[in-house]
Amino acid sequence: MEFDYNGLNHLLVEHRMLLHILDDHLDFSWAVLHKIRYNEPVSLEYLGMICEFFGCQLDDIVTNQTFETSGAKDFQYRIGNPDFRHISYKPDVHGLDYTGFFNCLNERRMIFHHCSEDSGVPSSCIYRMLVSEPIYLATALKYCEYFKCNLGDLVTYRHKNINRSEIERRIKMCQQPLYVGDFDYRPFFHQLIDKGLTLSKVCEDTGLSQSTLYRLLNGENVQLSTIKQIAIYLNCSLDQIVNVNFFKEELE
Repeated sequence: MEFDYNGLNHLLVEHRMLLHILDDHLDFSWAVLHKIRYNEPVSLEYLGMICEFFGCQLDDIVTNQTFETSGAKDFQYRIGNPDFRHISYKPDVHGLDYTGFFNCLNERRMIFHHCSEDSGVPSSCIYRMLVSEPIYLATALKYCEYFKCNLGDLVTYRHKNINRSEIERRIKMCQQPLYVGDFDYRPFFHQLIDKGLTLSKVCEDTGLSQSTLYRLLNGENVQLSTIKQIAIYLNCSLDQIVNVNFFKEELE
């Protein structure tokens, strides 16, 4: 199943951070950061830590493309099994919450064995979820494909501290001098994320120098002709490259 971490990348841009912030403040290993950078699945334990840090949910940082991908495997549910017993699941006060997954099983009157057999996921994963232990994202996405739903429909995250002022203070402490300086170029970097582009690719396709584009990364002034050239390349308007409202706020 196809998925991406575009939601996480958008959060990083909006809060003026780079990916290595997860290493500095959440103590992620290089291997975990490498997997996230190249859209490879990691344990939900790490994604839960990101949710706690930003005060967000799993589907805010991960997008699974079940409904956008043609040829998704068409599973047949075994509904109404006579051996079915209602599954009672009580999530922990803090951490991963698999209520959505067990609701899917109960609504379809499915037993563990048939769910595992049909989806190709070992029953041990279900038993891990019963005690709210983390499973791998790849496993969760298999269940998404099986039930034809989004990640947030199966698993959510219960926050230890949802105090917004505390989260904002924590994020502000981690912000870096990126994207916003004399100018706010965050819309440009949001465009790159949505289109799956890198600064190197933009340089290669437009002929602009890396130093010019790194001026955007640092929020510095560039020529209007450069902004126009990028807008034509991305097929977007100028205000999708630079935040016009930023100037209004500065004037006020």
